[in-house]
Amino acid sequence: MANRLGSHWRDPRAFVRIAGLVVPLVIWEVASRSGLLHPVFTPPFSRVMVKVLALPGEAAADFVVTGAEIVVALLLTGLGGMTLGVLLAQSERLDALLGGLIWFLYAAPVVVFTTLFMVVLGVGPAVPVCLGILSGIVFVIASTRDGVRQISPELVNVGRVFGARRLELALRIVVPAAIPMIMAGLRVGVGRVLVGVIVGEFFASGSGLGYLIVKYGNDLDMEGVYATVLWIVLASILLNVAFARVERSFVTWRAV
Repeated sequence: MANRLGSHWRDPRAFVRIAGLVVPLVIWEVASRSGLLHPVFTPPFSRVMVKVLALPGEAAADFVVTGAEIVVALLLTGLGGMTLGVLLAQSERLDALLGGLIWFLYAAPVVVFTTLFMVVLGVGPAVPVCLGILSGIVFVIASTRDGVRQISPELVNVGRVFGARRLELALRIVVPAAIPMIMAGLRVGVGRVLVGVIVGEFFASGSGLGYLIVKYGNDLDMEGVYATVLWIVLASILLNVAFARVERSFVTWRAV
C-alpha cells in the first residue's frame, strides 16, 4: 500500500492534476483581494471556503431534503428504467408504442416540464423528484433495452431447457448478461438525476440546495452561492465514486 502511494506521488501527472486545481484557486484569491475581480460578485476563495465549512450547520435541513430527493429519484430511475427496458426489449409492439415517446423525452430539455409539474403537483419535493426521474430514466431504459436485445437467444434457450421460469430467466440470465449496457445507462443517469433535482429546486421548492442558490443569489450573498455550488459538485463526485464501486461489485457478481 505504501509503495503504491509513493509511486502515485512520484508520478509527474499527479502534480500536474493538483496544479490544475490549485493554480486557478490562487489566481481567484489574489484577483479578488487585489480588486481585479469585484469582491461582491467574486469574493475571495478563502471566504468561500469558510462558508463551505459553515453551510452544513446553517442549512442542515436543506442538505437532508436534497439528499432524500436524490435517493428517491435514483431508486425510481434505476428500477423503473430497467423494468421498462426489459419489457421493451421483449415486446416489439410495446417498443413501437413507447419508442417515439422515449426519443421525444431524450431530445427535449427537461426544464420545459417544470411548469407542467408545478401545475399538476404544486410546489414541493414531488417536482424535483419527478424532474430527476425524467432526466435520467430515458438513458436507463435505452441502455437496458439495447443490452437485453444483444443477449444471445441460445443463452436464454439454455435457461428454458433447464426449467427456468420468466422471473428466473430475467434475474439469472437476462440482467447479468446485460449488466455492462445497463451500467452504462445508469452511469449517465446518475448525473442527470442530480441535475434534474437541483433544477426542480430552483423553480418549485422552498428547501434544498437548489433553493439555497436562488435564495443566496437574490440576497447577493455570493459566498453562499459559491459554497452551495461547491457542495453540489462534491455530491456529484461522491455519487460517481459510489456508483463506480457498485458497478465493480455487479461486474464481480456477473462473473460469478
